[in-house]
Amino acid sequence: MKRLYKIMFIAFILLFFILIGNVRANSISSINMDIYVDKNGDAHVTEIWNCNVSQGTECYHPYYNLGNSQIKDLSVTDGSREYTTISNWVTSGSLDSKAYKCGLNRISNGIEICWGISTYGKHNYKVQYTITNFVSELKDSQMIYWTLIPYDFSEKIGHAYIKIYSDFNYDFETPVWGYGNKGGTCYVYDGYIEMASDGQLDSSEYMTILVKFPPETFYTSNRLDYTFDYYLDMAEVGADHYETKNKSSLREKITTALTFIFIFGISIFAAIATFAKSGNNQLYFGETGNKVPKDTPMFRDIPCKRRCF
Repeated sequence: MKRLYKIMFIAFILLFFILIGNVRANSISSINMDIYVDKNGDAHVTEIWNCNVSQGTECYHPYYNLGNSQIKDLSVTDGSREYTTISNWVTSGSLDSKAYKCGLNRISNGIEICWGISTYGKHNYKVQYTITNFVSELKDSQMIYWTLIPYDFSEKIGHAYIKIYSDFNYDFETPVWGYGNKGGTCYVYDGYIEMASDGQLDSSEYMTILVKFPPETFYTSNRLDYTFDYYLDMAEVGADHYETKNKSSLREKITTALTFIFIFGISIFAAIATFAKSGNNQLYFGETGNKVPKDTPMFRDIPCKRRCF
């Protein structure tokens, strides 16, 4: 019986390591984006990343299809330490070479805002930068149309929150659309635009904002030769609207996992018990081949033809 308990213990230990082996080493608990749009239509962005890292060398936030816009004035701090901004970011660099540094990595279809992990453990990174021409002037209106968090992000995000505001209050009836995060919110509240994910933002999800302003709301020089409906139709094609997510709650996920462990453990126990019972029956035979009762006082002293446990 002791051997049976030992085998069961080993089986549960193996199951435990199999389950935790699927847990991601790095995690992002939350990303908050504070976006102030100045009178010229440029965006001044502050991101706060709350994360726990134990592998890799850098964090990064990609932007694609920048058009007439540029990203500049990058700065990163971690607690009270300010990072050094370098002009040539090398993605293949080591953990030490990227430590306490930040920079822009230009890719074929956009740019990546990068900074070194620096040390493993929990961090609150503060990332600041400017996006020029954040607002576009159209034939019939002005527009903000940006994918602020793209799909296939570096890690899943536990919760994402975005605030967009200016020196004036946005009208409550300002038309806004949010795409990519099912169940999330996108609306004008108390004079600013608020977007928030519905719990975890999976890697297959994203956060795109589309806003329509009256002409000359901002003094932007970014002029595009199209109407607003052209971009609205573009956004609608193949897009995921903010709808109710079909996701299991945390309680449901925990219940499912515990049920799986219970059923798996019972299966192992039944299999091992059957095996042990079958094996023990073969040990009740003495040297002569005659079956010996299990409760025979000298049972443990009777030699067996097969190896005893």
